[in-house]
Amino acid sequence: WFDVEEMGDFVRTPAFAGTLRENVSRYFGVPLNRQAIYDEDGLLTTSADFSRALQRVSPKLYIYDLQDMAPELRDRTVEELQALDA
Repeated sequence: WFDVEEMGDFVRTPAFAGTLRENVSRYFGVPLNRQAIYDEDGLLTTSADFSRALQRVSPKLYIYDLQDMAPELRDRTVEELQALDA
C-alpha cells in the first residue's frame, strides 16, 4: 500500500498519523470517527505510536470500524480512549 522506507522522516511526523487515518477512510471506507487502529502492542493513539508501529521489521496494522467490532474489543477500545481523556 505504501513503502515506509520511501517515505523517510515523514512517518515520524504528527502529520503522518492524520494522513494514514484519512487514507484508511478513503481506501477502506472506515470513517475517521469510527476508526480503531491497532498493532501487535495495542491501540495506536499518538503520532509516536504510529511511528513506532511502522518502524518494525514487518509492520502490521489492524484496522477496525467501531460499529463492526466484537463487543469485548469495542469495550476495551473505548476504555483505552477514555483513559487518554482522563
